[in-house]
Amino acid sequence: SENWYLSAAEQQNNAKIIYRYLYAKGWTRNAGAALLGNMEVESTINPGIWESLTSSPESYYSANGRYPGYGLVQWTPYTKFSEWAGSDWRSNHNKQLDRLIYELENGLQYYPPETYPETFREFSQSTKTAYYLAGAFLYNYERPESPNAKDRGERAVKWWDFLATVSPV
Repeated sequence: SENWYLSAAEQQNNAKIIYRYLYAKGWTRNAGAALLGNMEVESTINPGIWESLTSSPESYYSANGRYPGYGLVQWTPYTKFSEWAGSDWRSNHNKQLDRLIYELENGLQYYPPETYPETFREFSQSTKTAYYLAGAFLYNYERPESPNAKDRGERAVKWWDFLATVSPV
């Protein structure tokens, strides 16, 4: 979990950890795969990655006028996560999953438009297709400048197939 792009094997390892964590919290395989499809695009499922592989948030701020994103879902600015997580925010990667659950339970970050009307909790427990749910997470949570929904949906389907081979417990 350093500041670089992960290999496919490393992504699969992290995907298993994330899936087991979320499954224990009541998430479906479909929602887990949708999340992973988005995480793959955002961070290569690397909890230690910075937006644009920046090595210094301060220098990034100086160049871009805003702080970079960080982590599995690229919290932007990174302080959205770091200030909540506390002093061990860089070394405690389960804390990023805890933050997702915190956001789910407290109505943060995930705002459903009419196109994908599911609440965050409904998303997490949905049995709709991983492709569809990848779009829901993309537009309701991530909301990037360049969405590329098709790519995220296809990656979610790939993760759905992969998770079929993983014991959730």
